[in-house]
Amino acid sequence: MLISWLRLIVDSIFRPSASDSLKSQAIRQVVSGAAATAADLIVFKIGLILSIPVPCTALISGFSGAVINFLITRHYVFGHIDKQKKGVWTQFAMYIPAVLVSMGLTQLILLVFHLWLNFDPMLVRIAAIPVVYVWTVLCGKYIIFNRRKVS
Repeated sequence: MLISWLRLIVDSIFRPSASDSLKSQAIRQVVSGAAATAADLIVFKIGLILSIPVPCTALISGFSGAVINFLITRHYVFGHIDKQKKGVWTQFAMYIPAVLVSMGLTQLILLVFHLWLNFDPMLVRIAAIPVVYVWTVLCGKYIIFNRRKVS
């Protein structure tokens, strides 16, 4: 059992064409999300070093992370699936609202658990990650990067 899970993880990360199962794609989405988060934080730190105002830096770094995540997700997580039926701009246009929904979910979770129920904001932010992750994987697989041809 453990060996089969390890094989799935290794194959999912290093041989994306080996499987297009939801499990395999979810594992690759973790890699994609980690890379995008790292890029976001690096760009944010550079903005702070350059004395760019924090709100502008957050906007620039967040958008940079979203674009990087889109590109990695399109090519690494879902890109091996046959030939993409939707063009990159169509997928990107669908991806932006999905990102906004992710941000909205995070804000809603913070509102309920921090402002209304007085939980620690950092704990709430961390707890929101799995909810947003599930949304991201399912939205990517079934809406943005699916195989069905758009009518």
